[in-house]
Amino acid sequence: MNYSSILRFSTFHIYLIAVFIIGAEIFIVMFNYISLSLPTIRQWRHLVSDISCHYSEYGDALPSAEDVSFSPKSNSIYFHETSCRGGLTSRQACSIEAAARTHPKREVYVLFSAPVSENVLKRSCLAKLLQFDNIKAARVHIDMYAKGSTIEPILLDLDESNYPIQHTSDILRILTLNKWGGIYLDTDMIVVKSLDELPPNWVAKQSDFSLASGILSFAKDEVGRNVTKRILELLSQNFDPYDWIANGPYIVQNAVLPLCMTGNISENCNGIKIMPYELFYPLHYSLWKFFFRVETFSTTESPYSYHMWNYLSSAEKIEKGSLYQVLAKKYCPSIYELYGEDFGM
Repeated sequence: MNYSSILRFSTFHIYLIAVFIIGAEIFIVMFNYISLSLPTIRQWRHLVSDISCHYSEYGDALPSAEDVSFSPKSNSIYFHETSCRGGLTSRQACSIEAAARTHPKREVYVLFSAPVSENVLKRSCLAKLLQFDNIKAARVHIDMYAKGSTIEPILLDLDESNYPIQHTSDILRILTLNKWGGIYLDTDMIVVKSLDELPPNWVAKQSDFSLASGILSFAKDEVGRNVTKRILELLSQNFDPYDWIANGPYIVQNAVLPLCMTGNISENCNGIKIMPYELFYPLHYSLWKFFFRVETFSTTESPYSYHMWNYLSSAEKIEKGSLYQVLAKKYCPSIYELYGEDFGM
């Protein structure tokens, strides 16, 4: 092969290599563009009882709830995510969207105790939620968030708790309402009707004889602040690291009950309205499977919300035509459409 042939051969291969490189670069740019424009479907299948993330700031992309610029309105709605997932499940995201849709004039805050990465912030279902004008997310650094409160020592020492994730939530929901006033919702509570018509301070029954803490409304007025202050005091004095509900519904009930004139749970307890369970917990926790199966369910009431009892039901498949699926399609259509048949898994 002469020199000119070698030169032509080399030039041809250089041309092919250049075309390949340019094509690869175009592919990468297009792939990145598509990847950044489409949300990633994340499935958080296992909840590990670990709260070490509460003290970590690695990879945290959210604004801080302790910053001076964090100043929620007094009628805001709050969700607390206290696991170390660093993101939301489809069920949690559904509850948040439903609250935002039924309350377009209220700010809805999703407060994470774990760091949330830039990737999750921009490419998970959280990104979909943050497209709503009234949904906001922030990071709670519990050491600073609880600083100076009566509950600070317990909140910073939950490693020995049998239910550290749930007990953190039990405490933070009251601390948040004490700080700002508003409404707290569990992330498995689907609101289907506006709560705006209700009084500023109320608690819902879970049964005829007990109160619940999955949805609470305490204003930043004298009545609301006195009750949340009392709950925090009772928590600091009687916190039980081994019991599931002692630091949630029982504490709330013990704080509210003395306000009731008869000493029993009545309709109005010195400014705290007691709401019937049919309006917020229309299905008792023992009947939670009715949400997930194609069953006939009717109620004489028109409930404001449905509690999905996620601690019991997290592994349950949502059947097509079930009440849960019907509620999701209607009240969190954006999240339901995002996940499709994988919703709730």
